[in-house]
Amino acid sequence: MMASFQSQSAHGSDWEVWEGRQERRLTHALAGMHFDDRAEERDLKAEELALERRKQALRERQYRDAQKKKERAHQKARAKAEQARALEKRKERNEQALAFLRPWYSQCQSGSKRADALLREGTAAAVSANEEGKLLSEELVGRLLERRARADEAMAYVREDLNKGTFFS
Repeated sequence: MMASFQSQSAHGSDWEVWEGRQERRLTHALAGMHFDDRAEERDLKAEELALERRKQALRERQYRDAQKKKERAHQKARAKAEQARALEKRKERNEQALAFLRPWYSQCQSGSKRADALLREGTAAAVSANEEGKLLSEELVGRLLERRARADEAMAYVREDLNKGTFFS
């Protein structure tokens, strides 16, 4: 076998040719491994970049979520402040309505009291009067009852408007 390696060729001895081939194979194999290393490095760098992008996207999403949460809190605070202002305005209007209506309401009450007094007087007159007087008294009592009903109805409307706070609306 040795003899075959020692024979001469145009490129040198067979041994040198074989050795050269082995060297080239080894060089190609090492170059391939080096190439594989570079591919692995690129893959690792790509994975690192992808991981960094995901981290950045997560940070951005968390920031947006925090901003949305802050905005919702501000909106709630603004809504509460607006409700408080509306309530204060309503209270102020109700106080103005009460101030305006107190004299009128007291007049309604005094009118109701007068109607009650007249009703009692009319009833007393009806009891003591004769037949003709009774007819007049009944008519008077009917009118007085109507006046009383109107006064009570007016007071009921005023109370309802005051309770609702819609008198000046």
